[in-house]
Amino acid sequence: IYIVDTYNNRVQKFDTNGNFILKFGTNGNLDGELFTPVGISLDSAGNIFIADSNNSRIQKFNSSGVYISQFGINGSANGELTSPNAVFVDKLSNDDIYVADTQNHRVQKFSSSTSYISQFGTLGSGDGQMNQPKDIIRNGSYLYVLEDSNNRVQKFDLNGDFVSKFGSFGSSE
Repeated sequence: IYIVDTYNNRVQKFDTNGNFILKFGTNGNLDGELFTPVGISLDSAGNIFIADSNNSRIQKFNSSGVYISQFGINGSANGELTSPNAVFVDKLSNDDIYVADTQNHRVQKFSSSTSYISQFGTLGSGDGQMNQPKDIIRNGSYLYVLEDSNNRVQKFDLNGDFVSKFGSFGSSE
């Protein structure tokens, strides 16, 4: 079990009984250092991808917590990131990598070799638009994107085309 320990700028690993195994990451912006990490996902080989939010990048570590590589720089062009809050490695689709590019109000898709493929979403509250996407999961043939500021979850097909949405602001059922 991997836990992103956001405000201690590290990742911790535990076994299924809750026994501590290892930790990695320290505060900073150098290779292997983290600054407010918030999202985590593993690829088919067991490599660990971390959404290093305040460094505006995704870092890759091996299963022992050893730094391998990174991608993304601060910006809004294709392949650039601003405060990514989630990373999802799609093990069912060649380990494609989806990133909730939170402050750019979009989701970006990268290949397993971290090459930019595509993106979907623009700032707004309409269908397919986003306002601070915070998490991504896959269920079947669909991606679900949780949005913080629009208080909803949007459903997209694997090409990033809008399908439906649910949720709204409030506490009623």
